[in-house]
Amino acid sequence: MLTDLLGGHIPIGVTLGSDLIRQHKEGKAKILGVFTEKRSELMPDIPTFAEQGFNITSGDAWTGMWAPPKTPATEVARVQAALQKVLSEPEVRQHLANNISVQANYRNGEAMQKMMRDEIAYWQPIIKSSGFNAD
Repeated sequence: MLTDLLGGHIPIGVTLGSDLIRQHKEGKAKILGVFTEKRSELMPDIPTFAEQGFNITSGDAWTGMWAPPKTPATEVARVQAALQKVLSEPEVRQHLANNISVQANYRNGEAMQKMMRDEIAYWQPIIKSSGFNAD
């Protein structure tokens, strides 16, 4: 999609912001909006679609970490604390932002569970009404 968009073969596409930040800054592509509740720290000049009048409340790209169900709570807490510490380090945040266009936001297990439930509740009726079938 990126190749076709940048080559002028398609007029529009939807992808992760990190895929197009460089091209946007170089004037090779125009990012029209972001699907997040608030503007991205990495692209503060790009308005959200909600700001533009579209009722879109979900769309953050995220990465999570999971452990097997029987992992001891103390081990989960240890890993969460380490991850939170690393992601709060200014040099780590700067590296992620500058090198892979990622805005690191730590969420503990409870917050991740809530976010995933909210995402499912948001997207499930949309997917169902589209008739999409994973088969």
